Amino acid sequence: MRRFGTQARVAITLKDGTVLDAAHDLDAPMPIEERKARIEVKAAALIGEARAAQIWALIEEEASPDAMGRALCHRFLLCQILSPKAS
Repeated sequence: MRRFGTQARVAITLKDGTVLDAAHDLDAPMPIEERKARIEVKAAALIGEARAAQIWALIEEEASPDAMGRALCHRFLLCQILSPKAS
């Protein structure tokens, strides 16, 4: 049985006949420091460097789920809807 997994391959043939070939597997082993660096870059791109640093600090100090949730929800409308202020 053929397993379709997490690997992607691409081959591009240039006009001059040169073939560029690349592959990447999301399940490939990766050193933890490299994984951490990639996650930090991605988080900063998505939510800004300051918020990403704040959230990463919470992860490293093993903050409670409540603290993590508050940090993630800060300033998002969804959190205002889910946690309306008491009247």
